[in-house]
Amino acid sequence: MAPEPVYVLDTNKSKDQTVTQSCPNCDGNEAYRTILTTQGEHAGVKQDRAIERYTCVKCHHTWTKN
Repeated sequence: MAPEPVYVLDTNKSKDQTVTQSCPNCDGNEAYRTILTTQGEHAGVKQDRAIERYTCVKCHHTWTKN
C-alpha cells in the first residue's frame, strides 16, 4: 500500500512574492504568484507545462493562468 501524500500549506507569505494582478472575485489588485511546472508525455512526445497560480491578497480567492 502506497503512503498517503503529505500536503503543506504555506501561510508565510512575504511582501516580495506579490504581483499586480486583478482579482476576478473582488476589486483587489494585488496577488501572490506561484509558478507550477508539470511534465508529461502524450503520443511519445514529452511536454513541459508551466501554470501560474494567483491568490488574492484581499479575499484569498485562487485562480490560474496557463
